[in-house]
Amino acid sequence: MRSVLQELAELREVQTRLRDLDHRIETMEENRARFAKAVSTLAAQAGIDTDQPTETLWTLLRDRLRQAEESEARRADQQARLTRALADLNGLTQESAGHQARVAQVCAFFGAADWPAARAALGEAARRATLRAEHKERAEELCDTLGVTTVEQALDKLDGTDATGIAAEIERLALELDPLQSAQEVSHAAYHEAGGAALAAVGGAMMRWRGWKRPDRPV
Repeated sequence: MRSVLQELAELREVQTRLRDLDHRIETMEENRARFAKAVSTLAAQAGIDTDQPTETLWTLLRDRLRQAEESEARRADQQARLTRALADLNGLTQESAGHQARVAQVCAFFGAADWPAARAALGEAARRATLRAEHKERAEELCDTLGVTTVEQALDKLDGTDATGIAAEIERLALELDPLQSAQEVSHAAYHEAGGAALAAVGGAMMRWRGWKRPDRPV
C-alpha cells in the first residue's frame, strides 16, 4: 500500500511539472504570437511586404532602423552645419553693415556721392598732406640756410636777389670743387700708400730687433 501511495505522489509531482511546462509553453507561444503580430504591424507601417517569415521581417525592420538612425545622424550634422552657416552669415551681415556705415561717414565727410569718389578724395587729401610736409621741410631748410625764423623773413631777405648771378656762382664753385676733390683723393691715396710703407718698415725693424735679441745669440 505504501508503494502505491508513493507512486501516486510521484505521479502527482510529475503531473504538476507537466502542467507547469504546458503553462510555460503556452505563455511562450502567446509571446511569440504577440511578437509576430507586432513585427507584422511595424513592417506594414514601414511599407514592407508582410507575407514573409517573422524572422525575415524582423531583420528587415532592424535594417530599416539602422538606416533611419544613420539618416537622423546625417540630418543632425547638416542641421549643425546650417546653424553654423547662418551664424557666419549673421556675422558677415553685421560686418557689412558696419563697413557700409563707415563708408557713408567717409562719403559724408568728403561730400562724395559714392565710395569711388570718396576714395579719390582720400587720395587727394593724402597728396595734399605730402605736399604740406614737403613745403614745411623746404621752408625750414630755407630759414636755416638764411639764418631767419620765418618764411616771410626769408622772402624779404631774398627780395631783389639776382637768381641768374647766384646760379652762375654755384656753377663756378662746382667747377672749382671738382679739382679740389680730385686732389683730395690723390692725397688720400698717397697718405695710405706712405702709411703702408712706414708700417712695413717698422715691421721689418721689429723683426730684425727680435732676431738680434734671441737667447741663442751671444751678447
